[in-house]
Amino acid sequence: MTDQAVEETVRYTLTDGAAHIVMTRPAQLNAMTPEMVTDLRAAVARARSEGARVLLVSAEGRAFCAGRDIAGAEPGAEDGGQVLAEIFNPLMQEVADLPFPTIAAVQGACLGTGLGLALACDVVLAADTAKFGSPFGKIGAVFDSGGHKVFDERLGTAVPFDLIYSGRFLSGAEAAAVGLVSRVVSAAEL
Repeated sequence: MTDQAVEETVRYTLTDGAAHIVMTRPAQLNAMTPEMVTDLRAAVARARSEGARVLLVSAEGRAFCAGRDIAGAEPGAEDGGQVLAEIFNPLMQEVADLPFPTIAAVQGACLGTGLGLALACDVVLAADTAKFGSPFGKIGAVFDSGGHKVFDERLGTAVPFDLIYSGRFLSGAEAAAVGLVSRVVSAAEL
């Protein structure tokens, strides 16, 4: 049985117990807006309530998620901690708390809140074209969505500090080699 709901930013399907959430803003590299986070959270809740046994999170286009869509951000007027606490972090926690396996299929950019979402999943499959990193030091910002904590838990401190301080990105192969992701496959296989 297939059930599908299409939102503006997210597509959700459930087939034979397998839920699939697809981010559908490829022109914006699937950068997250508050509305998209609402749609993602609704899809995660739906997977849980409809009895999914596994969840796959993926994205349309050439990027998994380039992070927060800063077009709507108000750096001088908003409380960054509040934005994280009320908008982004609850999504990551809800994915991490799901009682069934979660898998992220990552291609292209996986940054900021996108990296947080991918790392909230149990298994991360990376295309060889994937780029993982924390570019926040380059723009004077603090990393969203708890990703630095996961960096430290999975990798210790040396590699995360290098990535955080330098803003350097890891390729899919490098991310697999250091243990950030489960494995790397060709973009065609992903």
